[in-house]
Amino acid sequence: SYENTQAEGLWDPKLVIGLSENLINIPDPELSEGRSRSVSGTLQNTFHLSETDTVVAGVDFYYRTGVYDDADEHYREEASNIGVFAQARLEPLAGLKLSFGTRFDWQEFEGEGGFSDSYDGMSNNLSASYALTEALTVRGGYSRVFGGLSIEDNYEYWRSPDWDYAGLKAGESENFTLGADFESGNLRLGGEVFLTKMQDARSYDGNFDFESRGFNLGATYGWD
Repeated sequence: SYENTQAEGLWDPKLVIGLSENLINIPDPELSEGRSRSVSGTLQNTFHLSETDTVVAGVDFYYRTGVYDDADEHYREEASNIGVFAQARLEPLAGLKLSFGTRFDWQEFEGEGGFSDSYDGMSNNLSASYALTEALTVRGGYSRVFGGLSIEDNYEYWRSPDWDYAGLKAGESENFTLGADFESGNLRLGGEVFLTKMQDARSYDGNFDFESRGFNLGATYGWD
């Protein structure tokens, strides 16, 4: 990554390039190997509108591959994606913080049997926090996220013998959070409830929907 840590005003660029690879070998089937690889990058600029208000805008990409090999079989999928995004973080009133943004993604996917297709979608998010007192802050957020078509897990390839991609859809999620934080002296307390709704998640035999809900609690005490 490269960035100007002293930047201010309307010119504050940042560049990030990433590479990740996972390789797993197992003895049975013979010469069985799964490899997942991802190359990604982000180029963005932060527009400092004031000491508290900023807008971040930019473009990002990824290229991912999933490959499985053994003595008899070879499977491969790959996906590439380009996204454009903008995110605003504002403090319009004393004690009130707002964050909202949007992005659009274009994905190209290639699978087994010569399959290829394109997917695109928009994502949006909104969150707010408000200081009820000097010690107590409440917060909440919502987002809808386009996830595209995910690459199959390496060791799940054998479960898809027909390689029928026709019915697969790009995944999406909705996310809700509501929480509060308390800070007094060296003591910090916080908690939130969350709900995540996944639509059209990929499975070896098609798409499925599910929900995840729960809560997080935290406490911290710092000594001098």
